[in-house]
Amino acid sequence: MKKIINLRTDYEILDDEFEDICKPFDDALDKWFDEHKYLIDEFVAFYIAKGIEHDALWSGAFSGLLNASVETLSEYFNDKNINRKRLNKLLLNKYNLKLVQEKPMVFERIK
Repeated sequence: MKKIINLRTDYEILDDEFEDICKPFDDALDKWFDEHKYLIDEFVAFYIAKGIEHDALWSGAFSGLLNASVETLSEYFNDKNINRKRLNKLLLNKYNLKLVQEKPMVFERIK
């Protein structure tokens, strides 16, 4: 059974709507990050080790180094570096979602 998912088009929400709409989403993201924090930690450690190995780190605050490594990670994962085939397979197999149109986005829930 397929069901088209209508994405939101109301870009302004009230404060009380935020609690019902965005807060659960933010909580789910926080939970995922807590459970998968080792992925970020692994990358940050790799960034530091390779930076030292290649003599490519400059003196400064450690927090700046941490922020730079996370920025590098987020800059890398843009549209062109995402494996669309693997992403679509993951959406379908793990979350029962299929992207049927990219612009505007249209998803189907597959059950």
